[in-house]
Formats: sequence, C-alpha cells, structure tokens
Amino acid sequence: MKHHATHLMQNLSLTLAAALALTACANTGNSGAPAAPAPAQIAAELCPPLQAAIIALQVDTGLSVTAQADLAAAAPQAARVCAAASQATLGDAAALQSLAFSVVLPIVQEKDPQLAADLLAAQIIITTMEQVQLAAQAGGSAPSTPASAPSAVGHNSP
Repeated sequence: MKHHATHLMQNLSLTLAAALALTACANTGNSGAPAAPAPAQIAAELCPPLQAAIIALQVDTGLSVTAQADLAAAAPQAARVCAAASQATLGDAAALQSLAFSVVLPIVQEKDPQLAADLLAAQIIITTMEQVQLAAQAGGSAPSTPASAPSAVGHNSP
C-alpha cells in the first residue's frame, strides 16, 4: 500500500508541474491573457481517465449495490459526452466533472489507486487552467497550487 501512495504522489507532482507549464503557455491571440479552459478541453482531460475508471469498475463484482447503481447511471452520461467531446458544452463539462469527482472517484479510490490518480491529475490540470484564467481577469497572477483540487486522502467508497 505504501508503494501505491508513493506512486500516487509522484504522479500528482508530475501532473501539477505539467499543468502549471501548460497553463503558463496558454494564451489567446495578441492579448497575452491566458485562455479560458474550453468545455472541449475539460472533456479532453477528463474523458480518458473517467472512461477507464468506469470500464474497470463495471467488471468489479465487489461493488456495493449503491455504487453499482451510481455507476450504472453515470456510464451512459459519460459515454454520450465523451463520444462528442470536441463539441462539449459548459453543461457537458460540468456534468463530466460532477460524474468524475462525486460519483466515480469515491468508488475508484478504494479499488484502483492508479485510476484515482489519473482522475485527480485531470482535475488538477482543469483547476489550474481555471485559476490562471481568474487571475488574469483580476489582473493578478495565478496561485502556485490549485486550492480546489480534491484530496485523495481520507475518502472512502460509498
């Protein structure tokens, strides 16, 4: 278990560094202001780990009845949005984030730490993009760490 925690922290650290580099480079046209994360960008970040987690959990026979029902409701929504990720709307992006972090992440944390790390990494990238945009709008600089990234510590599956 200690190996999984170390691996999780290494993945999150590398992803955070990549997210900061990505958002520092992202800008629009001549204005120099950071680009807002488009719904399609959010879908592009979340769909691969979300779909991998859903697939892995669908074959897990040890899930509770509640987790199975939550997953059964989430899977078609995720499939629909991810199939047309390049045309994702703000509502689609919000739905994906909700599915990933309030439905799938609590289930997958106990079952597969690597898939949980992948979902958290996607959230860190999205949160960093959002914070850079907000800082640019406020005329300040981006915070050095995402304050709203979910924590992998202390959550239990339903």
